Amino acid sequence: MERIRRLSWHQKTMLVALAVMTVVFAFAYHAITSREGFEYREQILIPEEQDGTTVYTGRVDGEEARFTVWPEGKVTYRQGDRAFGPYTVTEDPAASPREDGAVLLEIHRGTDLLFRGWVRQAGQSLWLYNEDGSLVGTSAVTTNADGSYIDGYGNRIDPLEPDLATILTLVEGPALTHRGNWVFWWIGAAVCVFTVLTMLFADEPIRRWMSFRIDNWKAIRFSDWERTSRNISWTVFTVLALLFYLVGLQ
Repeated sequence: MERIRRLSWHQKTMLVALAVMTVVFAFAYHAITSREGFEYREQILIPEEQDGTTVYTGRVDGEEARFTVWPEGKVTYRQGDRAFGPYTVTEDPAASPREDGAVLLEIHRGTDLLFRGWVRQAGQSLWLYNEDGSLVGTSAVTTNADGSYIDGYGNRIDPLEPDLATILTLVEGPALTHRGNWVFWWIGAAVCVFTVLTMLFADEPIRRWMSFRIDNWKAIRFSDWERTSRNISWTVFTVLALLFYLVGLQ
């Protein structure tokens, strides 16, 4: 306690800031990492069971977003005041499975056939192949010269409409994930601890080092520049810890 009393107002302010940051971000990390959901367009949609359906809700592009998935393979999507679907994913029982066991799938939007072919899982991505075996393309959305949008499958779409890979992923049951990485919290906490120790024991390392070089090392008086440089370094370390905490929340 005596060491804390001897600290300057700037040091005490940094000490309080470091302690508050560590505690506040610990609660923030716990809240964020405990919310697992479906990652869609860099946002997390939280699942909930409602009347036999699975509903994924969250915010996308600042608007309320909602996927509703039925067990029989039907999906609807709403973002803001725009509604899309229903999409249905069905297997063609008359078609023979491929050698790898894949079955022929069809995706409809209402009565419109959007896709008929095969699907292959590659890591976290789905690759769609037409019935003739040709690769459909990617799910990336591009803009035409007239300002309209098309997906990687060649379909003219509304940019808010979910792509075919997303529909298939939801029907099959997506792997849930969450925001936040506790590794960055621990790094930030380590920076905070290091900063606090350098505040409380700022003089000792230098005095011990100088004891091997001069006789009257206990009488050393530190210059104003030395004290100023310490304050600058503590401020830098505090900002660095804050950055680690913030990066880990992404």
